[in-house]
Amino acid sequence: MNNYDDDNDGNVDCEDADCFGQVFSPDGRVCLYGGSGSEQGSANCSDGYDNDGDSYIDCYDSDCSDECGINTVSGTGITHSPENTSFSLTGDVTISGTATTIIRKGGDLYVSYSYSGGDLGGITIVLGSYSTGEVIDTNVFDVSNAEFVSNPDSFSIDKTYASDGYLTFSSSGISSFYFQIRIPGKGVLDESSTIKSTAEIGTNTASGSFNTEVVNNQSPSIDVLEIEPSTGKLTVQDKIQVIAGNFTGYSGGQSNSGGEGRCRIQITGPNGFSIDEYRNDCKSSNNNNYKVTSSGTYSVSITPYDNTGNAGAIKSDSISLSIAPKITFGIGRADIKRVFMASSNDEFDSFEDEYNSYSGTMLATFETDANNAFTSNSCTATIWDESGNFVSSNYVTADLRNNGQEVVCVVDSDLSGISSDGLYRVTVNATDSQSYSLKTSELVFFNCNDLTSAGDTWNCSLADFDVDGYTEGIYLPFRYDDGTGTLTSFACDSCPGATNLGKDADGDGFDNVCDPICGDGYVEGNEECDDGNTENGDGCSSNCRLEEDEEDEDEGGGGGAAEEEEEEEEIIEEELEWMSAYPDPIEVQIRQGQTKTKTFIIKNNLDEPLSLEIDYSGVLERFMFINKEDLDIELEPFESREISMEIFAKEDDSPDVYEGQITVLSNQGIYSLNMFIEVKAKEALFDVETTMVDKVISPGQDAVAQIKITDIGDLGRVEADLYYDIRDFENNTLAYANETITINGNATFVRAFNIPENVTKRDYLFYSKVTYEGLIATSADSFIVGDIEGTILLWLIALILLLLILIVIVIIYRNNFYEMWKGIKYKMHTE
Repeated sequence: MNNYDDDNDGNVDCEDADCFGQVFSPDGRVCLYGGSGSEQGSANCSDGYDNDGDSYIDCYDSDCSDECGINTVSGTGITHSPENTSFSLTGDVTISGTATTIIRKGGDLYVSYSYSGGDLGGITIVLGSYSTGEVIDTNVFDVSNAEFVSNPDSFSIDKTYASDGYLTFSSSGISSFYFQIRIPGKGVLDESSTIKSTAEIGTNTASGSFNTEVVNNQSPSIDVLEIEPSTGKLTVQDKIQVIAGNFTGYSGGQSNSGGEGRCRIQITGPNGFSIDEYRNDCKSSNNNNYKVTSSGTYSVSITPYDNTGNAGAIKSDSISLSIAPKITFGIGRADIKRVFMASSNDEFDSFEDEYNSYSGTMLATFETDANNAFTSNSCTATIWDESGNFVSSNYVTADLRNNGQEVVCVVDSDLSGISSDGLYRVTVNATDSQSYSLKTSELVFFNCNDLTSAGDTWNCSLADFDVDGYTEGIYLPFRYDDGTGTLTSFACDSCPGATNLGKDADGDGFDNVCDPICGDGYVEGNEECDDGNTENGDGCSSNCRLEEDEEDEDEGGGGGAAEEEEEEEEIIEEELEWMSAYPDPIEVQIRQGQTKTKTFIIKNNLDEPLSLEIDYSGVLERFMFINKEDLDIELEPFESREISMEIFAKEDDSPDVYEGQITVLSNQGIYSLNMFIEVKAKEALFDVETTMVDKVISPGQDAVAQIKITDIGDLGRVEADLYYDIRDFENNTLAYANETITINGNATFVRAFNIPENVTKRDYLFYSKVTYEGLIATSADSFIVGDIEGTILLWLIALILLLLILIVIVIIYRNNFYEMWKGIKYKMHTE
């Protein structure tokens, strides 16, 4: 497992079927057939691994719901606690009362009466009305065992008709009273029912009623508790994941049902590991508190609650986890600061940086279990050549941190074993005290002793030995200050080993520290020649420019280059006249595992038939398919044809922007149709959207983009890495920048690059990438570098034409209206 296509079949590591069954992770996980992009099936849902890379393991992953038989909490909790309500008996007198209107299953009915209005003489109160049928339900309550529970105040209870559902209370010669009775429940549910009560005081009467309801008193419970990974294998800083399912504890369909239950999740583990939180879905949150750092036993307890706070039986389990080390910061293009080396020069004999103005080296960081440790001999760096031949392996500096639990390998390996220029690969290994060994992915670097040497996959003219941003061998855009302000120009670094200042006092396009000295006999920087003097007329002028012969000037020889450029522009224009395509560029946004259909239109602009051959090999080929019959087509004069494409992204395709070109070939020439595909993560915690402020940019102006970041996973306030660049559709980067940003919820940033004056006018992409804890979201938007004035002129012409059309319509309308009015007047006159 080396992040490399060893057999050149287009598949890397676990994507290659040849790797099926091989271990690819230090915690023992193996490659599954068809790649590591599926978390479905009985095998993948019980292997203890995050097979689809969404950070969810086995039963904790919703893709495994059917396999694991877990239904997460969706049931309702009991809505009401036991409640009392007031009622009154009204008529010739008023007697107040209270009754239990909401009763839990198995609970008792309590009813009370009170009066303080003066001498009543004799009084009789009846609970339950036989005549209206509004009695106490004897199926729900044990009426015959009713009893006083407080202050009978000389009242007596008559249960003669208890079997019919009503009771009689009587007293004589009282002026005030209060008493309460209890009627035992039978543990039976009851929908809402009405109970009527009456009172007689001499010839005076009063009556009133109340409703009562018996609801379910079932304690909430959970049937399933899963701890992931169930196999006990994790790498350090991975997360333990807990899910409880098949939640019960709802109100049995009563009219007052509703609300949602929840669970309290408690986890304890070694070295003070502790979790205590409430979750409505009975599923542990995906935050960093669940990261584990030590091997040992982790105990889990989950308590279910209904929404009234009624707790059910605790569900408990434990698991013993063996924590393997992991790479927390592996070497990569953002981590190696010096991509170009020179083994022939002692100044460039290692990966360490030699320049005081630049701090930073090639690093790789590893972390192991708190019970293990790294040592000073844990780090080695190994170098291979482009063909995979071993070059060297050396111990490198091990910066031990956190009591040896973490090591930063500082790659300062000697390059003396490298003799020839070319492309090389380097990896870093770290081994802990338990003999766990980790290896980073391979990183490419270039050895360049000769700036003119090049190969199929490398070019030493791109070398930037001193990492100051200015290449030693070719012109690239850079910003400089001529004393009046910051400008953008093209330059190359003519003095490797000296850090450029970013200042150009003489305006020649070269940094002050790199300005050549004309007349020193060395052709440097922008010098066309240097013959050792500053005299004119000897073929090399006083400012080191080539001088032309008078004979050549008379014959017009000096115009050859300009004529060639004009001819080249004419050829390009002719190539673009014979056909056109729309849209250009083609933009596609797709998620992992998704398939889309996209179309584009090509048109024959000639007055003769046109034979076309369409080719989409290269980067785009892995994401799209065009039917064979659409690859070789014949177009009649001025005919248009719609071409359909199937766009697809595999589950394990990395989220990124992939740009390329669809090539259309004919005997008239070659037409390149630009296209880019944004692959979005299937389950993302955040998303990125890049939008150009202006879609057409003139050379010399700023290309400004709005980068909008949407927090999907409720991350809160976090720091992330933002990378953005301008690139063309041929994988060339015009400019780039990196920075650390703070995101708190959704955020929008505006970033810009200046477009050089002499940049090629064509389509470009403004690309942005946000990285947070290994998660990546990317986006891009296209724009054109061209002549804005020409575009504005076209709009003005179109607007003038539109106004002329409106004027003509108004004139015609006025003439017609005038003729019609003359006719009406004539008719009126004749009548």
